[in-house]
Amino acid sequence: METSKKKVFIYALAGVGHLNPIICLATELIKRNNHVVLYGDEAFENLIIKSGSEFRAYSVRFHKKLQGNISEVDDIQGMLNFFHRSIEVAHDDLPYLLNQVEIE
Repeated sequence: METSKKKVFIYALAGVGHLNPIICLATELIKRNNHVVLYGDEAFENLIIKSGSEFRAYSVRFHKKLQGNISEVDDIQGMLNFFHRSIEVAHDDLPYLLNQVEIE
């Protein structure tokens, strides 16, 4: 039976409500003898590391173009800004992520 660890890459949105379920998934994958590499915003580095996952920062800064505080998404404009920036970061990071997966 194969006992080597499989490597799982996860790209998480930069929000606690999005990251918490991913952390639960990552923890379960680690329990099942997988190596989890979790890409996220540097603001959540400690949380990701505590899960047992390997933290890797986005290659671009999430907060760079976001206007206002990231926690201020309780109105429509704040939510639109958050989702717009999430899409930008994912798009801008894609070549970097594909290269990382290919290398490993």
